[in-house]
Amino acid sequence: MPGVCKCRGGGADAHCLFCEKVPIMVTRTNPRGSDGHTGESGSPADFAPRAGLDGLLGAGQITVRQADGSTRAYPSKYSIELQSFQVVDENDDGVFEPGEHVFVHSIVVRNKGGMPTPAHTRIPVTVRGTDWIRPVEDREQNTVYLPTSIPPGHSAYLDGRIKALITFPRRSPEFEQSSRAADTVSLCATMPGLEVELPGFAVEKEIVIQYPLSISLGDNLPSVRRGSKATFSWQVHNHSTRPYGRNSALNRTAMVSVNADRSTGVHFANPDALGESAAVVAREITLLNPKESLTISVDADIAAEANSYSHGKMIARLHVSRPVPPSEPAPEPRPSNAAMQEIQGVTLEVQISSAYLRDPESTFLLVTNSETSGKVVTAWRTFIEQDLGLKVDIWNLSIYGSMENIDDDVGTILAPYAGKSVIMLCNDFEYFSLGKRTVLDFCEPLLVTEEVLQDTRIDLAVSPLQDPKVVKQWIRNIIFPICATNPEHGIVIPAAVSNASDIVESVQNQYRAGEATINAYTISLTLSGGQKQKLRQLDKEAQKTLHFLREKLPQERFCIKPNAGDTAAAARGGDGSLFVFRGVPHGAHIAARFSNLTTTGALSLSSPDRFACISTLPFTQRLQLLNNPHHRLEAHITEALHLSITHELYREVQRFLADAPWPDTVVPSSEDPDFLPQHLKCLDQFLRYYKTAPTLPAHALEAVRAVLEATHSNSLQQRAARVLLPVKHRRTRLRALLLRFFKPLVPDVKKVAKRSGDVDDVPALIAKATGQSRFEVESSGNLAAAERVASEVCQPEEWNRSVLVYADAVTRLKGDVEFGMRVLGERVSGGGFK
Repeated sequence: MPGVCKCRGGGADAHCLFCEKVPIMVTRTNPRGSDGHTGESGSPADFAPRAGLDGLLGAGQITVRQADGSTRAYPSKYSIELQSFQVVDENDDGVFEPGEHVFVHSIVVRNKGGMPTPAHTRIPVTVRGTDWIRPVEDREQNTVYLPTSIPPGHSAYLDGRIKALITFPRRSPEFEQSSRAADTVSLCATMPGLEVELPGFAVEKEIVIQYPLSISLGDNLPSVRRGSKATFSWQVHNHSTRPYGRNSALNRTAMVSVNADRSTGVHFANPDALGESAAVVAREITLLNPKESLTISVDADIAAEANSYSHGKMIARLHVSRPVPPSEPAPEPRPSNAAMQEIQGVTLEVQISSAYLRDPESTFLLVTNSETSGKVVTAWRTFIEQDLGLKVDIWNLSIYGSMENIDDDVGTILAPYAGKSVIMLCNDFEYFSLGKRTVLDFCEPLLVTEEVLQDTRIDLAVSPLQDPKVVKQWIRNIIFPICATNPEHGIVIPAAVSNASDIVESVQNQYRAGEATINAYTISLTLSGGQKQKLRQLDKEAQKTLHFLREKLPQERFCIKPNAGDTAAAARGGDGSLFVFRGVPHGAHIAARFSNLTTTGALSLSSPDRFACISTLPFTQRLQLLNNPHHRLEAHITEALHLSITHELYREVQRFLADAPWPDTVVPSSEDPDFLPQHLKCLDQFLRYYKTAPTLPAHALEAVRAVLEATHSNSLQQRAARVLLPVKHRRTRLRALLLRFFKPLVPDVKKVAKRSGDVDDVPALIAKATGQSRFEVESSGNLAAAERVASEVCQPEEWNRSVLVYADAVTRLKGDVEFGMRVLGERVSGGGFK
């Protein structure tokens, strides 16, 4: 820019025309501009790149100069490869036994290289040592040598054999558990001087190390009675290809000695000379042929004073003389007491149980098996006998092999306990050699039904490992033993009736006569229309009949099978029929629940087991226990008794009012002596028990309140029906009748009838009695109960399938029991066995 003049001192904005200009330098910078647009991408290549061709292989050769100066060229060095070899045991019995030698022979190698093997160097071949195999120290026996000058591409056999020793077991869990161990035999070739192993010796041979003889448990009884004599057995197996025993060519003696732990209640009455007491017996094996087995049996006495549900222990030890190589001269016959090595021991534990003895005063029958521990039995007996002050009999299914009554040729062991309580431990146990069974496999449903109809109460303590479907089906088969209608297996002959009203009258007459049986009826029907229309009409009539029977007989169960084209109905002029089967009433107690069948720590039952045990007691007996002034019960037992009584009364009234039809014709307008025994059996027993009581105790008043609470209209539909249909409403009529029944016992019964609000909460009731949380009760509570099996219509296909399944189960049951009885008869004597 132009400067300013000096005369102005540089301070003027302009300059004089002739003055000297003074330049002034000023730097100015412009900001960077923006980038331009990105250019377009290039086009893809028209071809895919490929790797180039390999170059030519290189070439080389090995030239060997001989001592005479001549040379010879080879394309590659020699390479020895092991192709095969054989391994045999020393005494040629086909078994690789600890303590004997093995021989490796027939070794074949191949030169896969391009030049011959060395002509003057001997390359040794030996056996690699392992935990089980150790080369012998003699070099002449532990080494063979590769042939010299093996041409390229040729194979050669090695002369001689390699000897190694199978060592005795040190610490081998595999061998200790099964008396067998696997190992491999491998070879190695080492270049002399360099001490480097040649590659190519990768071939291995696997061998099984075991003794030629082994011993295992025989088919023994899982449980024996105190004071009995029983036979126990073991199996000795010959795994070799040569006979063993005193009379064999090898002359290798073998013996089994059995030691009994007398402290566990087992001893031998006539021990052999080998034993110093009645705790040892010995059996010498004279001859055992190859691949055969021999049974060693021992008779034992079971001490009468042994602890019940303890376990007797016996240890069978197998002894064999040391192996003899065939190259040695045959030894002289060894004496029976010659020193031999113990090669295996097997422990047998057998449950010792007391014999069944029926006490007429017993309230409970506890069914156990060979898997039941002494702690479990002690826990049940302590609770029943000490806490409840009652008596219990014990039936060990594994001892007697069945549920048949040993005191009577007819019926089951349940028969003497009609009207009492039966607790069955339902877990898997070994049934002789037939495999796993449970108590349900030995309870024919029809026979159990007969006992349930006699007021026998059954509780199943089911192992959590059991399939719930099997248990539920078993209970259903008891409720509806439709197999009873099969002429081949059954005892029920159906009665022909005109309609459902005749069935109601028949059932009521049986109640009046005091009969407790299952019944069947047939109703002939005349249908119209085509085949499909007739089937629809038949199903509709079946549902209608079922609904009618539920209304008139709410505490009964019925299973109805519609039959189209029934022959009997056609003979009476009908097109079809309804087969009505009357099952076990709702009041029967058949319950199942998951239960831990083992106890730890204190010998006491779990809280759910205690509550279930109390609930299994007959109703009247619970009333007696609760009001017995001479027997002081623990507070939790008193509470459990009260809650079980209250809940059973409440559920009974609930079942009666389940449908609550209108108009009601079941509840009598005046006192009817047949009404309560037929429809409200527990309430009838409750009223009879407290009829003479001057005043009701507090727990009885709570039960009365629960019964009246059950008659309340709880749902919106029930409350509406009570308002709109006040006349002849079942709930209203029953409540009025109950108030009259309770009036003599509770003068201010209407005041007592104040609602409690929680009597229907079953988990809460049980939780209160057992001291558990609601979650614990619901997760381990009832598996299935008889009250869950309702009346139903069963189609012919399902009906017939159920009959066939039942027939198969009975056939299996009879086969199992026949086998069990035969085994028990052969192996047990004394001790009260029948």
